[in-house]
Amino acid sequence: MTITVAVVGCGRWGSVHLASLAEMKSSGQVDRVIACDVDEIALNNVIHADATYSSVEEMVGAEQPNLAIIATPNPTHYPLGMALLKNDLNLLIEKPFAPNPDAAATLIQEAINSGCTVSSGHLLRHHPGFQQAKHILLSGEIGETTQAKYIRKTVRSKPSWMDVVEGLASHGIDALGYFFPQQFEFSSPHVIEQGTDHLHLEIRPSLRTTSSLTKGCIEVAWGAEKEERTLQMIGTKGNVEVDFGQHQTISVNGEQRLLNNQTTPLIAQIQTALHRKEMSVELSQSLINTTMNVAMTKTALSLGK
Repeated sequence: MTITVAVVGCGRWGSVHLASLAEMKSSGQVDRVIACDVDEIALNNVIHADATYSSVEEMVGAEQPNLAIIATPNPTHYPLGMALLKNDLNLLIEKPFAPNPDAAATLIQEAINSGCTVSSGHLLRHHPGFQQAKHILLSGEIGETTQAKYIRKTVRSKPSWMDVVEGLASHGIDALGYFFPQQFEFSSPHVIEQGTDHLHLEIRPSLRTTSSLTKGCIEVAWGAEKEERTLQMIGTKGNVEVDFGQHQTISVNGEQRLLNNQTTPLIAQIQTALHRKEMSVELSQSLINTTMNVAMTKTALSLGK
């Protein structure tokens, strides 16, 4: 069977997907890569595709890819997702997955009704360092986790159309949900510092949690002096730190350990989406939870201004 993957939206991040797919094609994991974009200039700059299309209608009329990746501007994710699911395509939708929890639930239900799968572009769940850190937490090696801190700062300037929560903090929100599902209260974050291009939040544990967590922190910024990509978790018996700017090592109690799996998170994410057979309850719930947590954070920040 020929495995075909489509990328819809060939801008900065869509081009990164196309490069990863070219790598997967060279190793025999994918047979054919197709690209779609309404922007003629973007489409002409595509170098990693076997075929290109200037509209979704043209693409679905000529192709039946095993997976379509939506990497278009944020407001188009939901309508494009619904349209492609109605054409029986499995989807990987870049963040934001949906504009609100109801829309997320509608996408999931449409996938189930169509016999398809849909997942989101929160790729850090597929980072080998995150996955190994979660195994360490579950093993009890660092004891009961008391604090978690997510830091993502970039030297890149803020895109004019992107807000700091959707663009940067949403990965931290998803990360806290990945490690500590339903254990943080995102409806009332404590704002330490806030601006159009930066955000520093302290997230309190949910009143429902029975864990030893005392707080979670999310610190993100555009226009920083240097790149920072770390997730730190402190426990009663030690600590673990993931530098997610690389995927070779993880730090446990200050000691560097080689990661068991060193696949890039983007390729791992595509592999998972490509071979997913059905929508699981766990996947569906995580998609809705992250969408809801991002929405609650944005609402709380807007009310606090």
